[in-house]
Amino acid sequence: MFGIQGRFITVPNLLSISRGVLIIPTMYFAVAGGMVNLTIAACLGILMILSDIADGVVARKTGAISEWGKILDPLVDKFCIFIAGVSAIIWRDFPLWAAIIIFGRDASILIAAYYLFAKKKVLSMSHPVGKYTALATALTLVCYLVPWDEGKIYFLYLTLILIVTSGIFYLVKAIESLKGNRNGVIIRK
Repeated sequence: MFGIQGRFITVPNLLSISRGVLIIPTMYFAVAGGMVNLTIAACLGILMILSDIADGVVARKTGAISEWGKILDPLVDKFCIFIAGVSAIIWRDFPLWAAIIIFGRDASILIAAYYLFAKKKVLSMSHPVGKYTALATALTLVCYLVPWDEGKIYFLYLTLILIVTSGIFYLVKAIESLKGNRNGVIIRK
C-alpha cells in the first residue's frame, strides 16, 4: 500500500492501534458525566497518553521502528485528537477557535506529509517538538473533558505555544525536504 515497506504487525504499532480503539470508550465515559464515568474517562485518557509514549520507546529499544509506525503513530494521534476535540466542543466548553488552530495544524501536517511522500518519496520522522505538541494537546483535551478547570487554561496556552513552535519547525523541515535535503528524512527510490 502506497509503497510502504516493512512489517505492520509490531508491538509499537499495536500500541498505536489500541489508542485508536480506546478513544471510543474514553469519549463515551467523558460525555456520560458523573464522577465514576469521568474518573474512568480520565484513566483511559491517561492510558492512551502513556501508550503514545510507550510505542516510541518500545520501537527504539527493540529495533521495531518501521515505516508503518512512522505513519500510523501520528495518524492515530491526529484521529484521537480530532474525536476528543469535537467531543470537547460539543459537550464541554472547549473554544472553537482553539480547535480550528489544532485541527488546521494537524490537517496541514497530514497534507504536507502526503505530498512529500507521493511526490518526493520522502517519509519524514516525527520530531520531539511534534510529540510534545501532541502530548500537550491530549492533556488539554483531557482537562476539558473531565473537566479540570484549574488545569485546562494552562495546558491550552502550552498547546498553542507548542503548535506555533512545531509549525515553524515542520515548515522549515518540509522546505528542506522539497530542496532535497535528507536531514531527518528517509528518501526512497
